Amino acid sequence: MALDARALFDLNFPDIAWRDGQWAEAESRLRTRKLAAGATLFAQGDATSALFGVLAGCIEARFSNAQGQTSVVENVEAGRTFGLASFVTGLPSTYEALALEPT
Repeated sequence: MALDARALFDLNFPDIAWRDGQWAEAESRLRTRKLAAGATLFAQGDATSALFGVLAGCIEARFSNAQGQTSVVENVEAGRTFGLASFVTGLPSTYEALALEPT
């Protein structure tokens, strides 16, 4: 499933009613990035500068412990958003985000 940014917002924030011009202003602030399979979007411990959404592909959210063992938190597929806690609080992310496939 591939989405555009408006469809992603509508799926995740269905109670937002965009007034004339609001979506155009919001869309002007959005950035779209393409990630190759295996590319890291952000690392564990990074402060994230945005709320992220997956338009196509899949992001693996995972963390590593002090012994270097990795645990997968979830696979974030197209249509989902993630990264809100670190973005809002400004605190470092407790996990890393890695593209499992072209995303």
